Amino acid sequence: MGIDVRAHVHTVRKRWPILVLAVAASVGGTFAWTYRQPRIFEASCSVIIDSMAPQYLQGIKDVVEMGTGSYWGNREFHETQYRIMTSKDIALRAVDKLGLVNDIDYPVPNTGQVKNRTPEMLAGMVAGQTKIVPVKESRIANIVVRDRLPQRAALIANAMADAYIEKNLEYKMEESRTAQDWFLDLRSMVVTSPGPQEGKTTTAISLAISTAMGGTRVILVDTDLRRPRVHRSVGLPNVTGVSNLIVGETTLEAVRHTEVPNLDVLTCGPTPPNPAEWLHTERFKNLIRDLTARYDRVIFDSPPTSLVTDPAVIANLTDGVMLVVRGGVTTRDAAAYARRQLGDAKAHILGAIINHVDLSDKGYYYHYVRYYRGYSKYGRYYADASDGGKA
Repeated sequence: MGIDVRAHVHTVRKRWPILVLAVAASVGGTFAWTYRQPRIFEASCSVIIDSMAPQYLQGIKDVVEMGTGSYWGNREFHETQYRIMTSKDIALRAVDKLGLVNDIDYPVPNTGQVKNRTPEMLAGMVAGQTKIVPVKESRIANIVVRDRLPQRAALIANAMADAYIEKNLEYKMEESRTAQDWFLDLRSMVVTSPGPQEGKTTTAISLAISTAMGGTRVILVDTDLRRPRVHRSVGLPNVTGVSNLIVGETTLEAVRHTEVPNLDVLTCGPTPPNPAEWLHTERFKNLIRDLTARYDRVIFDSPPTSLVTDPAVIANLTDGVMLVVRGGVTTRDAAAYARRQLGDAKAHILGAIINHVDLSDKGYYYHYVRYYRGYSKYGRYYADASDGGKA
């Protein structure tokens, strides 16, 4: 059965005034309803998400920034920051900054209602009218606020941004104070690595310089009695040093000043035939006590842990040991083995430093070299140490 088009057209022509009136009534009703709705204004404030971790020591920064690495890690970090921006804690700070508890025009103008309002209740309202609009492929996020008053929308957006920045600064300051208090409690520490050529000497020198530049009296001691390197790095002769002090051939006059204020260096001296035995002597223990009494911080550069026990021996006489690993070279197994060695020797492991990290290498986090390479290189490490005791 077909549709009778002519009948429908005839009906529309006959009743078109009613149809026009219905459409007009619908449009008019919609317009009236929209007109009576309160006007809502929108304001935004842009903030840059800081992905830098707290810097605890002058000149030393974290190798890997917060929010870097894999795509998912980066996304999770930024999503967390967006949640913080719209959190009730940040909104509560904004409420306090703007004095909204005593604002008779918030949230609805001209109501004059200020009774039975708490900061927490208003913070919930502020958080509810705030959203975050990230700018693609950037660290910029827009804090967008909708409100009945345009000026107040802008004030709330700015107050939320200020509160978020202040919260971040407070967190970083607290973390920095905690780390500095922890670091300042250390009078002596050993710097070592699982294997050779992983940057332990460079790290020890950097720690010594950074600490000295902060006003602390520091001495860097080269206790790598097999392959000393500190004297070369700082440009000092290696005529007398630790080995001479252990056998009683010299005094602490062997200590050398450097061009860095507050930083002195005690080189290794001539390499002995049996370094491990020398480190167990009472004179070496007395040397550590004398240096700790004279300086605020004593940093020892020691050999790698792979095949010698020297780092564990020294660590037992100091406040702890810092393990240095090299990105893309040190294997998980090598680092774990070094940790076990130090742990078995009852050494206090302070932490680990990862250096030489190539953040542009997308596959870095999944790349590990073969474990045996560490030991094969270790043999070459001492094989080419023919000039160990020479200047």
